[in-house]
Amino acid sequence: MGEMTSVDLFKYCSAARRAQPPRPPGAGKARAASPGLVRRMALPALVIAILALVATASLHTLSILRVFIACESVWSKSQKNAFNELNQYLHLGDEENFQRFRAAVAENFEHNHGRQALEQPEPDRAAAAAHFLKVGVHPDDIAGLMFIYINFHDYSHFREATAIWRESDAMLAELVALGETIRARIARGDRPASDKALRAYLRDFDATFQAKALRFSQALSEGTREVTRQLTIANIALAFALTALVVWRMRALFRRSGRFEDALRDEKEQAQVTLQAIADGVIRVDADACIEYVNPAAERLLGLRAADVLGRTIASVVTIVDQLTNETCERSLEALLRGEPQDDSTRELALVTAAGTTPISVHGEPLITGGGVFGAVLVLRDMRRERDLIARLKWQASHDELTGLANRRELDRRLRQTAADGGDGEDALALLDLDQFKLVNDTCGHAAGDQLLREVATLLKLELGEAGLPVRLGGDEFAAHLTGCDVVRAMAIAEKLREAIQDFTFVWEGRPFKITASIGLVAHIGATSNAAEVFRAADVACYMAKDKGRNRVELHEASGAEILRRVSEMGWVHKIRDALDKGRLRLYAQPIAALQADAADGHCELLVRMRDEQGKLVPPGSFIPAAERYGLMPAIDRWVVNAAFSNLAEIASPGAPIRCAINLSGQSLDDPTFIDFVGSQFLAYPISPSAITFEITETTAIASLEEATRFIETVRAIGCKFSLDDFGAGMSSFGYLKRLPVDYLKIDGGFVKDILVDPIDHAMVDMIARMAKKLGKKTIAEFAESDAIIGALRDLGIDYAQGYAVGAPKPVCKRLGRDHLICRATSCAALNGDKAFARCA
Repeated sequence: MGEMTSVDLFKYCSAARRAQPPRPPGAGKARAASPGLVRRMALPALVIAILALVATASLHTLSILRVFIACESVWSKSQKNAFNELNQYLHLGDEENFQRFRAAVAENFEHNHGRQALEQPEPDRAAAAAHFLKVGVHPDDIAGLMFIYINFHDYSHFREATAIWRESDAMLAELVALGETIRARIARGDRPASDKALRAYLRDFDATFQAKALRFSQALSEGTREVTRQLTIANIALAFALTALVVWRMRALFRRSGRFEDALRDEKEQAQVTLQAIADGVIRVDADACIEYVNPAAERLLGLRAADVLGRTIASVVTIVDQLTNETCERSLEALLRGEPQDDSTRELALVTAAGTTPISVHGEPLITGGGVFGAVLVLRDMRRERDLIARLKWQASHDELTGLANRRELDRRLRQTAADGGDGEDALALLDLDQFKLVNDTCGHAAGDQLLREVATLLKLELGEAGLPVRLGGDEFAAHLTGCDVVRAMAIAEKLREAIQDFTFVWEGRPFKITASIGLVAHIGATSNAAEVFRAADVACYMAKDKGRNRVELHEASGAEILRRVSEMGWVHKIRDALDKGRLRLYAQPIAALQADAADGHCELLVRMRDEQGKLVPPGSFIPAAERYGLMPAIDRWVVNAAFSNLAEIASPGAPIRCAINLSGQSLDDPTFIDFVGSQFLAYPISPSAITFEITETTAIASLEEATRFIETVRAIGCKFSLDDFGAGMSSFGYLKRLPVDYLKIDGGFVKDILVDPIDHAMVDMIARMAKKLGKKTIAEFAESDAIIGALRDLGIDYAQGYAVGAPKPVCKRLGRDHLICRATSCAALNGDKAFARCA
């Protein structure tokens, strides 16, 4: 009949019900035959199970027999080794030969002791298992090995093999006695190797033992082959027998099935009438609109049993209203009984019952026969799931799934609507960036980070109330769309949010964390026609809040000073790119000296400098901040690594590599291709990885803890060392040190420069030095500006010092003792296949 809808099925079944002849007696019993399917499948399943069981037992038996063969091979090999070692000992008198002879004989004895334990009146399985384990039998095979031997050692060919094995006990004991005799004669200074009778006796003894070992192997192999043949025959015979039984049984079942075929044909039509599996509610009425049939789904929708509604008019049972107009749909039923199909699936209808209101869709078809309408079918589909899904999808499109706040799309829509409405400009946007979120996320895991975001979202909703819309933009960024707020009130609300986050304590697994927020505020956004400009202005203000120390509110004001600063930064971007392209970067080096006798020789730190278009040297403080802000640090880091490796490859002496430290930025750690670049440089230049130490700052490591840990582990696996720079500057937690496998802690110079006059700085350096020793890490002190500071550092146990008292930064060629050196720069030209050179001088 093809695929049918609920209505098609009901119309077909109703017509068939009126046209079908009377059912033959007993036809209804055909349904009882359905459980026979289970009985039909029982016999084949039993046959398969028996075959699988027998095959498994056979395979297990053969596996154990293979273990026997393997043990015999080990036993024979040990016997041969014993004779060979004893013969060597006889001629050479080397004690090692005698000890190997003893070891070989001991292995034979372990086999024999295992057998003897099983031959006792009450087999000692534990002792046997211990002996077999010593000769290398797998623990999983020992139980089967003991079972086969106990029950089948007197079976056919195995009987002969067992007898030979038993005879070997006395021969092994005789062999041990012969070995001890030879050893005693050698110990007395005698030369038994010259005793022809002894040599002849040993040869004959060996030949006899070899013959028995050979026969032992043959008997065991013959027994195994015999068992294999018998198992094969048994499996084939069983398979034939069981297959014949299945064939006989299936033929009987097929004959029985034929007797039920006619009855099942009639039963098929009756089964189609039941409609029990239809999920839609189906109601059939006669020409007078009285209910004749309801299926279980309709009973659930109506909240009534079929017995309670049959014979009643549909109007007294079913009330359907249009949710838009609140009108009932009685006219649709009247048209349906006139023979007009009704499809109200596009209208928002609801079924009203005593239990409440249920959204539905309705489809109706008249039942027509002989040109007249004898009834109708109504199909009611429960639309709760569909409408809930639509509402859920609509909510998900405008809300953040993790926090339940509005998302960036919804905020962007509202900002565009604000701009389109014109407004009075009394709206504001606050952009919040959590300052310590990454520390929590990296140290406690993503589950903790997600929970922190949820709690911050709850806090924002509570603090904002009706003043505005809280939004999660993504990551650790939130926003608040403040409506009807002038600048003063917007600043007050933003400050209230900042203080609430500052006062909030996040607790994860008993560990408290304090976080803060940097907030950028843009007022009068109703007067701005571009939502992207609002976002950009808020982002600039938020970044300025972070620049000025974090945990503050920064109001966006497009003042002249700000514009000049932004233009200046963009100018530095051009200068940096021009310096990379034209090879105006320079490598400098500053020495790091060893302070302790047990410290390795010192090394140097490589620093980057830049020359402007007039050739003047530009300090790093002028261009590095702009490079960090605009994502140029990875290119500078690559230039430094390439220039350092090329220089070291030219000046390093074989066997005496120059050890250098290279600074890396956090942006390079986040670059997944940077580690591959470092590896390519090691392949390109003959530099020992142990000569290179990479440095990252403590704050960078904390901000990108997972990336930093992964990078450090990868680089240290190559052979490089790692140093944590500016240590102590961000000491919010020492817990991360356990996760960072660094070799050096480079103490921040702020603690070192006043160490002679400030007892707190002195105590901090002392504490870091002692902690580093506990962790097995070396320490380096920056800002060692005088001999007195160096002396104090040495007394505190600091391993290395760096500063002007040790040596000032100088160009690489001068620091490393070369008058002239060409630095190969990683520049745009070099990457395109050209050569770019930068002189150090």
